[in-house]
Amino acid sequence: MESTERDFNDDDDLTPPSAALRDFIIIDDEDEDASLSPEASIPQEARARPAPTRNQPPTWPEEYITSCTLIGEEARARGPTASTIRMGDTVEVMTTQPNSPVRAGDFIRVMKIVENTQSGRISLRGLLFRRNRYLQPMLPRKLNEVYLFYTIDENDPRPYFVQGTEEIQLEDVLQKRRLIVTQHAYPALSFRDHTHFHSDHSNAEAIRDSIEGHDVLVCRHMFAYIYGEGERHRARRRPHQGLLRHISSEEADAGDGILTGKSAVHINLEDSDDDDVTFEHNMRHGPNRLGKLTFGDAFQGGGGASCAAKLAGLKVVWGFDHDAPAVTTALHNFRRARIVHCEAADFPPRGFDPKCDILHLSPPCQAFSPANTSPNARRDEANTDALFTVGPIIRAAKPRIATLEETFGLLTRERHTQWFGILLNMIYDAGYSIRWSIMNTLEYGVPQPRKRLALVAAAPGIPLPDFPKPTHGELGSGLPGFVSVREAIGNIPRTTANHDPMSARQIFREPWDPSFPFNRTIMTSNSDVYHWSGRRRFTNRELAGIQGFPHSHNFFGSHSQIEKQIGNAVPPSWFKLILEECVKVLRKVDRKEGRGARDDENGGETDMSSSRTLLRAPSVSFLGPTGGSAENPIVIIDDNIIDLD
Repeated sequence: MESTERDFNDDDDLTPPSAALRDFIIIDDEDEDASLSPEASIPQEARARPAPTRNQPPTWPEEYITSCTLIGEEARARGPTASTIRMGDTVEVMTTQPNSPVRAGDFIRVMKIVENTQSGRISLRGLLFRRNRYLQPMLPRKLNEVYLFYTIDENDPRPYFVQGTEEIQLEDVLQKRRLIVTQHAYPALSFRDHTHFHSDHSNAEAIRDSIEGHDVLVCRHMFAYIYGEGERHRARRRPHQGLLRHISSEEADAGDGILTGKSAVHINLEDSDDDDVTFEHNMRHGPNRLGKLTFGDAFQGGGGASCAAKLAGLKVVWGFDHDAPAVTTALHNFRRARIVHCEAADFPPRGFDPKCDILHLSPPCQAFSPANTSPNARRDEANTDALFTVGPIIRAAKPRIATLEETFGLLTRERHTQWFGILLNMIYDAGYSIRWSIMNTLEYGVPQPRKRLALVAAAPGIPLPDFPKPTHGELGSGLPGFVSVREAIGNIPRTTANHDPMSARQIFREPWDPSFPFNRTIMTSNSDVYHWSGRRRFTNRELAGIQGFPHSHNFFGSHSQIEKQIGNAVPPSWFKLILEECVKVLRKVDRKEGRGARDDENGGETDMSSSRTLLRAPSVSFLGPTGGSAENPIVIIDDNIIDLD
């Protein structure tokens, strides 16, 4: 029979992607009501219990030992090298561990060996590695490619490679395996470098099985669950925080990286945050200028993220949206920025350079929202299509840090499992490491319970920013109390834009106490919410204040169009805190590299109001603040305004 070459680059395991990824998505019945029940969103002290400190040093009669011998006859028959386990070795697990994330077929790199001196029983503590196929579509299915999987507690100060180890019994080990942890991109260092098979169809499966069962494993990625206080004790609870990132040079095996396990007994537990993550990605990133850091806003809407950027000291240089009234709002509030009216698939237009330091994306999220009780097939399809533009926009803008805000339902709902994985894959495949968290804006100074999924992605060479700690809490939390409705909107001057209480729709309802946070979430339509007097609806300015906008941010359009802009907006007072964490990281990197030492005379900003150039956008109707039409829509582009190269 004629021999044909077989490509073994793809993992042929038949594990259904949705079933495999499902283990990494929060399936939590508690969240079913949380989106519509603000009381459930407010953290309760009774829910949180201190997490036990995991992976403590052994106590008598247990002690550390330096080596042990596999129990299985097959392993022992291979000789001392194959059967002796020392720190730094990698073993394959043949038994799923109870009450543990370790499954049959996983791999453990041994960091500690513990023996019970009375019973003689031996356990192995180490880092857990799992085949990529169990994390698709976040990671590609590639034969013998694995990722490091660990769980850590947010309130545990020890580094992940100490608190994140797992424990197995010696009798659960099948065999030793060779594992390489590297920062190099696929397929470097894999079996493909040294193994070349030619096969006919009759033995192809046997060859694949041989590679999977015995050849070298390579790890280039790590995935983590990050548990908040009390989360490990909650039924059916996956943590609301996670991380997917590339292996750094400090973690790689070359040069005895911190994950080798060879120096585990003497390892330095002080996890430096000065480490730069370097990768082999040929990417030129956005400007690293003297002066203000630059900010681009994709799916800008009413400008919530751009408003947050201004509050965080960033320079908003561009934004785009397909909604004409929202574009008008952006034009008025961000006069020094280039505002583009177009569909996401058409961005950037010809001649437009979108590179920036920080990029924010808020693609439409109604299709994934728990509040989407009336699905619209055409609208939902358009929204999911917009999700696929995230990757191309990031690649075009080449930001040093990207942020994204979405409905928490994208992470918590089983039916959206694939979409969340696809989103992460698009960002990760562009070379970025990612951290995500479900956050309640009530804990960050917004006077309403609003659960949102926030993602932060860092380019090669940029450390991942932390998410901010809550700034407000319940009585006894040690934090200032939650912001009340009265604090947020009780003193709005009558002359403020978008605020005419006398013209608000009159009603007759039960009054309520404004000295507490609002007990609902502001939506795109708020017909059932009203002023605490019980005599009128809220004005749009009041809705914006509850959403976290400063009173100086003006909105344009009809009443319902403005209400939609407000309901869809990123709450600025919350997102400002996330962007400030991003700024801290970039300033630290710039100082380390001797850049970003001073601002220019105007704070790094240039007034674009006298130098706007009108270019044709994709066929979208628009009427801007200074004219324009469907035939001549306004797009602010002027390459002399700021050099983004």
